[in-house]
Amino acid sequence: MSSPFDVEAVFREEFAKAVQEEQEDCGFPTDDWYSAGRGTGEDEAWWLANGGQLAQNFITWYEARPDVSVWIAPDGRPAIELDLTVNFGRVPVKMFIDLVLEFQTSGPSALVVTDLKSGSRQPDDSRQLAIYANAIEQAYGIRPRYGAFFMNRGGKNKDTFFNTPFETTGPKFDFGYLSREFAMFDMGAEARVFPANPGENCRRCGVNYACLEAGGSEARRLDPNFPGSRHA
Repeated sequence: MSSPFDVEAVFREEFAKAVQEEQEDCGFPTDDWYSAGRGTGEDEAWWLANGGQLAQNFITWYEARPDVSVWIAPDGRPAIELDLTVNFGRVPVKMFIDLVLEFQTSGPSALVVTDLKSGSRQPDDSRQLAIYANAIEQAYGIRPRYGAFFMNRGGKNKDTFFNTPFETTGPKFDFGYLSREFAMFDMGAEARVFPANPGENCRRCGVNYACLEAGGSEARRLDPNFPGSRHA
C-alpha cells in the first residue's frame, strides 16, 4: 500500500521548519553549527536527499502490520510525540515520547514504548525507554511492559527495522531507583558539578568539540577546564 502523501515533500517541509526553529532558538546561523560525534558527512544536503527514505521505511513497516496500531492514551491523545511531565521523586522530568505502539496478540494486547532512531547504531542503554514506561504509569496508571527501538536505517541485517522488544521491569528500571538517580543528578546540577566521564559515548556527544577530555578541536577556546582558560 502506498502512502497517501508525498513523503519526500513532507519531510523537506518539516526539516526546514525544524532548522528554522532551532536557528531562532540558538541565535546562531547554520554556518556556525557543529555536527555531533565523528564527522559523517551527513550535512543538511545529505538529510534533504535521504531523510524522506528514512521516514518511508517506518511507513512501509507500519502499513504492513495490521496487528499494530498507535496507542490512544486515556486522555484521548494518540501516543505520537507524547508530551509528559512527571515527577520522579522531587524532580520534574519533561519528555516527548516518540511513539507507543499497541500490538494485538492472542491474549491481551501489549503496549511497546518505541523510540525512533535515525542513526546506524542501536543504543546500548535501554534505560531511556524504561523511564518513559514509568512516566506513562505515573500519568495514566498503565505501564507498558515492553520497550523497543525502531532503527530507520535498518538493524544489523539492514532489513530488520523493529528490534526485539525488551521488558521494562527489573531493579534498574524501578521507579524508586530512577527517582534516586534523578535526585543525585539534580543535586550535582544545582552544585554545578559536571565531572567528565570519557568513554564510548563521547563520539556521540553533541558538544565533544568543546571538551578537553574528548580532545575537542574547540576545547582551548570553550572548555572552562582547559589550562589557562579565561573561563576558569
